[in-house]
Amino acid sequence: MQNTIQIQDSVGAQGVDLALHFTGASPSEAQSSAAIQASACIINSVNLKADAQVQRFLSCVTSPLTQATGYAAGERSSPPNTNSVLAPMLSAVPETLRNIARWVVWKLESRNSSGKPTKVPYCPTLIDTRGSSTDPNTWGTFDQAEAAYEEGDYNGVGFVLNGDGIVGIDIDSCLENDAIHPEATLLMDSLGVKYYEVSPSGNGLRGFGYAENLEKGVNGTYNGLKVELYSDVRFLTVTGRAIQNGPLAHLSGFADLANRIDSSKKVNPKTGQLEHLTTDQRLAKLMHNVHTGAVYHDSLRDMAAVMAGSGTPPGMVVQILRALMQESVAPHDGRWQARYESIPSLVNSATAKYASHGIDINGIINAGPASNFKSEMQLPCRAPISLEESTANRLFLGKPKSISWLVEGIFPQAKAIILASPPGIGKSYLSLNLAVAVASAPSALNPAFCFGGQVKAHGRVVIVSAEDDYDELHRRLAAITKVMPARLHVVSLPDNGHFSFLQGDARSGMSPTAQWSDLKKQIESLDEVRLVIVDTLQALSCGDMNAAEVAQAMMNELTEVANRTGAAVIALHHLTKGTADAQRGLLSAQSAMDSIRGSGAIVGAVRAAYCLFPHPAGKQVCEALKIPFAENKVIYGMVAKANGPARRDHSIFIRSDSGLLEDRTMQYKRAMGEDCSLLESELLMEILAAHITGNGFSASVQSKNGLYKRREELPKQFQSKPAAWFEEVSMRLVKAGKIAEQKITNGYKFVPPKEFEKDQMPNAEVPSNAEIIHPLPQVLDLND
Repeated sequence: MQNTIQIQDSVGAQGVDLALHFTGASPSEAQSSAAIQASACIINSVNLKADAQVQRFLSCVTSPLTQATGYAAGERSSPPNTNSVLAPMLSAVPETLRNIARWVVWKLESRNSSGKPTKVPYCPTLIDTRGSSTDPNTWGTFDQAEAAYEEGDYNGVGFVLNGDGIVGIDIDSCLENDAIHPEATLLMDSLGVKYYEVSPSGNGLRGFGYAENLEKGVNGTYNGLKVELYSDVRFLTVTGRAIQNGPLAHLSGFADLANRIDSSKKVNPKTGQLEHLTTDQRLAKLMHNVHTGAVYHDSLRDMAAVMAGSGTPPGMVVQILRALMQESVAPHDGRWQARYESIPSLVNSATAKYASHGIDINGIINAGPASNFKSEMQLPCRAPISLEESTANRLFLGKPKSISWLVEGIFPQAKAIILASPPGIGKSYLSLNLAVAVASAPSALNPAFCFGGQVKAHGRVVIVSAEDDYDELHRRLAAITKVMPARLHVVSLPDNGHFSFLQGDARSGMSPTAQWSDLKKQIESLDEVRLVIVDTLQALSCGDMNAAEVAQAMMNELTEVANRTGAAVIALHHLTKGTADAQRGLLSAQSAMDSIRGSGAIVGAVRAAYCLFPHPAGKQVCEALKIPFAENKVIYGMVAKANGPARRDHSIFIRSDSGLLEDRTMQYKRAMGEDCSLLESELLMEILAAHITGNGFSASVQSKNGLYKRREELPKQFQSKPAAWFEEVSMRLVKAGKIAEQKITNGYKFVPPKEFEKDQMPNAEVPSNAEIIHPLPQVLDLND
C-alpha cells in the first residue's frame, strides 16, 4: 500500500503536486527517518515555490530530525566540535531501560597526551567516584543518574550492558547535513532495531535491542560504516533523542554481523589501516582465535560450516575441532570446557545448513547486505551409512567425552527427559524457574541452582505450554524474576490455537502436524538453544499415551529435537494416581519409574527421568526447618532414571507463598546435624543388629516399632533426633542398597540386603546360587 502526501499551490499559477511515497508505511509513519530523507531529496530536486504551505510541510517532515539532533535544517554542514555534545532528553529514554538499575553518568575528559577527549563513566550516587562497567557498586537507578546529571558537572547519562540479553549497536559518522546515510538505515532495518537515537556527538546513531551475547564487543567497518556492537562489560551513552522510537525488539543476525565485522578486519601494523583478508587469511584468523582463546564459539562455528560445506564427514569435523581446542594455549577453564562440549551441536547445525549446498568462507563471514543474515535452507538428506568409515579407531579418538550437563548430575544436555509428578505438585512452576535460570546470564559469584544441582549451561530456552495462557505464564514468571530474559521464548497454545505434535493413529500411522513441523524448524534455527520444555506430554499427544505406538512416536519427536539442537528437551508428565507406593512417597527409583503414567515406551525412550512427590514426613521436615506446616508444602525429588552417572540422593523442596518450590536441601541437612555421615553408619549397625536378634525395625519410622518410637533403645546420640532425621537417614540407606524393605502384614520392615545375608553364611561350602533362608520369629504387625 502506498500513502501519498500532496502539497498543492492552489492560489499560484504554477500549481505543483508533490507526492512522497512511503511504501508499506501508514500516514502516522510519514515522519520516520526514511520519510525525512525522501522529503529532503524531492524538495531539493524541484523548483518549488517557498510559500507558507510548503514551509509548513518542510517543518513537518524535518522536525523529528531537528528535535533529535538539536540542529535545524541547514544549520550545520559539518560534524560538531568534539567537545560539543548534545544534552540528553531524559524524559524520552525508553521505559525498558529506565526500569533497570544499571545507570551511570559520564563526562568528557582527556586521558592521554594526545588531548583527545573520551567519555569517562562516574558513579551517580558517589561524588567524584569513577564508574566501572564491571562493578555494580558504581551503578545506580535511572532516577539517581538523572539527578546526578542535573546537579553535577556531567555531559550525560549512560546504560551498562551486563550480558542479560540487552545489546547495543553504534554507527559513527552516519549523520551529515541533516540526513542519515542510507546504509545506516538499511543496517538498522535489517537487524530489526526498533529503537535508535542520535548519539551525543550529533553525527552518529545508537540502537538498543535484545540479542544473543557476544564473546567480546566488536569495532570495525561494514559496508562503509563504522560499526560497534556490544552485549556485555560496556557502558553506552543514552540521549533519548530518538529517530526510531519503538520498543526494544529482538534483533535478527546480531551475532552474525559481529562475526563478519570481526573476521573481515586486519590492521596493517605499519599503516594502521584496515586490510581486506583473503579466504586463507580468514581461516588462519579463525584458527588463531581458537589457539589463543580469543574467540571460541564464533570461530568454531564458522570452521564447522566451511568443512561441512566442503563435504567433510561430521565425525571428522568434530575430531578436527576438538583437536584444535585441545591444542589451545589458553587456560582450559570453564569457558574452554563449555565451548569444547558445544562442538557436536555446532557441527550438527553446520551440517544441517550447509552439507547439501556447499559454502565457502566468504559466504559465512563476509556476506553482503543483500543476503539475509540467516539463510533459509532446506535440511539435507542424510548421507548413506559407510561401514568403512564407521570403525572404532576412526570414530573414537582420545579420551571419551564427558557428559555435558544442563543441571549438574540431574539433567544432561542433548537428551529427551521426563519430569513427572502427581497433579498439583508444582512441576510447571519449577520448570519455569529452571527456564529463567538457563536463559539468564551466568554468574560466577552467584551461580544458579535448580532441582538440587548447579545450572551448567546457559542460552536460549523454548517453552511450549499447552495448558497455561500468557496471563498465567506472566504471573508465574513475574514471581520468579523481575527481568524477563530475552533468550526465553514462550509459546502458549491456549492463546495461539491448540495443536498436537502428531496426527493419525496407531493403526494407520502417525506423522508430525504442520504446526509442530513449523515450530520444530524455528527451534532448530535458533542459536545456542539449551533447553526446550513441553508442558504437558499428554496434552500435546494425538492419542492415548498408554498405547506404545503413540508414546514411542511422541518420544521420537522430542528425541529428534534434542539431537538436532543439542538441547535438553524436558517433557512434563503425570504419575499414576492412587498407588500404594505413591501414598508412601515412592522411596525407590524403581517404584518411581513404574508409576510414570502411560506406556513403558515413555520411560524406555528417555535418557533421564526426574520425579517429584509429597514428602511422607513433611510435618517433621517443617519442624526441623522451623516453618509452619501445610498440606503439600514439602516436596522431595529424585532422579528416577539416568543412562550414566547422576546424583542418586534426593532434594527437599518447600512451597513458597507464591507457589514456587524452593530448594531447601542444604538447610534441611544442616538442621539434621553435620555429623550425619558418621551417625548414618552407626544407625546402619543398629538396624542390622536388631534384625539379627529378631527385633527388627518397621520401615515406617513413626509406627510403634519404628526407629523414632523406639529411639530410647538406641545409643544416646540418637535419642534427641527428630522423626525427620530418622526418615532422611533410613531413606538414604535404602537408596544406597545398605538395607532393604521387606513386605509384611500391613507394612514394611527393614532387612539386610541379600549380599549381606550371603556374607553371614556359616558354611563356606554352600554354593553361591543356593537360596539361604534364615529362621525368623513369628512375623509381627510392625505398624501396630
